[in-house]
Amino acid sequence: MFGGFLLGLLTLVGSALLLTRSVIEFRGERVAGRAARSDLNALNAFLATLEDAETGQRGYLLTGDTAYLIPYRAAVQAIGTHLAAIEQSADNDSQRVWARALRPHVTAKLAELAETIALRKRSEADALAVVRTGDGQREMSEIRAIVRELSQADALRLDALIHASDATLQRLTWHLAITIAIQFVLAGLLFIFLRREHAVRAFLAASEERFRRLSDGSTDGVIISRDGIIVDANAAFCRMFAGTEASLVGESVAGLVDEHDRDAVMHCIRENVMASYDLTCLRLNGTTFEGQVTGRPITYHGAPARISILRDITEWSRVSRLKSEFVSTVSHELRTPLTSIHGALRLMEGGAMGALAPAMANLVTIGRTNCERLIRLINDMLDLDKIEAGKLELRCTVLAPADLVQTTLDGMRAMADGYRVRLDATVDAPRAFNGDRDRLLQVLTNLVSNAVKFAPTDSTVMVTARTTAFTDTVRFAVTNGGPGIAPSDMGRLFSRFQQIDGSDARRRGGTGLGLTIAKAIVEQHGGSIGAESTPHVATTFWFELPIAVTLSPTPDIVLTH
Repeated sequence: MFGGFLLGLLTLVGSALLLTRSVIEFRGERVAGRAARSDLNALNAFLATLEDAETGQRGYLLTGDTAYLIPYRAAVQAIGTHLAAIEQSADNDSQRVWARALRPHVTAKLAELAETIALRKRSEADALAVVRTGDGQREMSEIRAIVRELSQADALRLDALIHASDATLQRLTWHLAITIAIQFVLAGLLFIFLRREHAVRAFLAASEERFRRLSDGSTDGVIISRDGIIVDANAAFCRMFAGTEASLVGESVAGLVDEHDRDAVMHCIRENVMASYDLTCLRLNGTTFEGQVTGRPITYHGAPARISILRDITEWSRVSRLKSEFVSTVSHELRTPLTSIHGALRLMEGGAMGALAPAMANLVTIGRTNCERLIRLINDMLDLDKIEAGKLELRCTVLAPADLVQTTLDGMRAMADGYRVRLDATVDAPRAFNGDRDRLLQVLTNLVSNAVKFAPTDSTVMVTARTTAFTDTVRFAVTNGGPGIAPSDMGRLFSRFQQIDGSDARRRGGTGLGLTIAKAIVEQHGGSIGAESTPHVATTFWFELPIAVTLSPTPDIVLTH
C-alpha cells in the first residue's frame, strides 16, 4: 500500500518538475527572442544614423547650406551610443570579433565626414577632391558588410530561438497532458495494486499452508529458522528430537547440535548459504543420533529465513560401517591364503616341483594369472574402502613430472612388449609440484596399463606431461589408438565396477575399480581427471594437478583427508 502511494507521489512530483522546467525554458526563450530582436533593431538604427550623417555631409558639400549640418551633428552624437550598444550585445566570440572590427571603420568614416565639412568651409573644390578619393565610400562599404554579418547572425539566432520556443511550447502542452493523464491512470493503477496485494497475500497464505501439509507428511525433519532461532518445525522434526512443536519453536538451533559440530553448523547458518553436511544431533532428552542436513536461504512471511531438511542417517551409518568392516575383514582373510596359493603356483611354474607336462603347465599359468587378478581386486577394494572412509593418507614430496613419466614407462615396458605395443613420451614440464609419488605412479600406471591393453598391435602409446601457465597446473595425458569409447559410455568411466565393453575387458583383465581409485587420488590432490575419445581414431585419458610453488625439496608431509 505504502509503495503504491509513494510511486504515485513520485510520478506526480516528476511530472510537476518537468512542467515547471518547460515553463522556465519557455520564458527564457521568449526573453532571448526579445533580446535578439532588440539587437537587430539596434543594428538597423546604427546603420540608419550613420547614413543620416553621410546624407547631411553630402547636402552641405553640394549646397553649402548649414541646415544640412543639423541632422549630421545629431547623427554623430547618437552613433557612439549605438556602437557601444552593439559591442555590449555581442554574446559569442564571432560576434565580438565583428563588433570590435566595426569601431575602426566607424572612426575613419566619421573622420572623413568631419574633414570634408571643414574643407568645404574654405574651398568646395578641396572638399570634393577628398570625396573623390573614395576612402569614405570604402569605409561605408566595410561598415555595411560588418553590419550585414551581425544582422545575419542575429537573424539566425532569432530563428533558432523561435523554433526552440515552439518546441518548448509543444513539450509544455504534452507535459501538461501527461500530468493530467497520470492522475487518471494512477487511480486505476492503485486499484489494481490493491487487488494484486490482496491476491499475493492470499497466495502466500495458501502456499504456506500447502508447505505445512507437505512437510508434515514427510519422514524428513523440516525446520524454518531465522538468525539461528527455530520459527517453524514439521511433525517429523519434532519426533526426531523427542519434543513438540511448542517446545521446539523459539529454541536455538545450536542447542540441538552436539558440541563437537556446533561451531561449524552455526557458522553455516550465519552465512545463510546453500550447504549440505553431516552432524550429530542432540535430542531434548539428551540422547544423540546421526543426521544429514541440507539447508538454503528462503523468504518466509516476507522476511529472510533459512529452511533446513534433516534426515536421520543413524541406520545408514551403521550399515555403512558394517559394510566397511565386512569388506576389510574379507579382504584381509582372503589376502593371506591367496598369497600362499600365488607363491605355490609361481614355484610350480618355475620348475620347483620338476618339469610339468604342457597341459599341467598351462593350468598352473591360468591359476596363477587368476590368483593375481584376485589379489589386485582385493587391493583395489581396500584402497577404495580407505578412500570412502577418509583414511587414505597422502605422503607429499616435491616431484618432477619427468621422473613420474620415466618411472611409469620403465615399469610398464615389459607389459607393453608382451602386447607388442611401443611406449613413447614427451615431457615439457620443468616445474616441480607437491604430491604423493607412489599414489600418482599408481594413477599414471593404471592409465598406461589400460592404454596398452586396448591399443592395436604394433601401435604406439604416447605419454605427455605439460605445464599450463594459465591455470598453473601440470597435465599428464595418455593417448592410444584402438576402438575408443562411445559418447554414451563416457559418463560411466569413473564409476566403480564399470567396464566398457565388458567382454573385451575381461579378456584383457581388469577389476573395474582402477579408474575409480585414480579419480579419488587425483581429487585428493586437488586436481581433476577426464577422458576424450574419437571412436576408432584415438583415446586420451588425462589428469591435471595444481603446481605448488617450492624453492627446495621439503621433508615428507602427511595429509590426512
